[in-house]
Amino acid sequence: MITEPRWKSFIVETRKPIFTPKQCEMIIAAGRAEPKQTAAVGAGHEIKEGRIDTKTRTSHISWIPFKKTPEMYKDIEKIMKTTNGNHFGFDGVRLTEPAQFTEYPKGGFYDWHMDLDVNGQNEPPVRKISMTCLLSDPSTFTGGDLEFMEKIYE
Repeated sequence: MITEPRWKSFIVETRKPIFTPKQCEMIIAAGRAEPKQTAAVGAGHEIKEGRIDTKTRTSHISWIPFKKTPEMYKDIEKIMKTTNGNHFGFDGVRLTEPAQFTEYPKGGFYDWHMDLDVNGQNEPPVRKISMTCLLSDPSTFTGGDLEFMEKIYE
């Protein structure tokens, strides 16, 4: 019987900020400068592949190109590789898609969902790690808490 190592984790949270307030402002500006679209739910990054479902998600997204913010991606990759080595132990982890920049209008939300394609058909290569980074000062809004289900499967 193969067992998971005791050090393996499912959720990792940083205790200190990854980006300075100035870097956060620069990332926000980069995200806002890209074409904005209404966020869809389902397969792919485009509305044509997913579907608009305002009962599950109300937000706007854009994609920050790798070339636009190379320092941000260098920082993210460093954190990702360190976190993977310390907590997950996946082979071949690398950045495979640009950062999704999401803004929520007043009353906006994204209900419970899984950051993966369970059948593995729409995401080659498979997304092994999802990362979320809050760029706004939490004292400037209410809500927006990132929550995790205790168990996804048995």
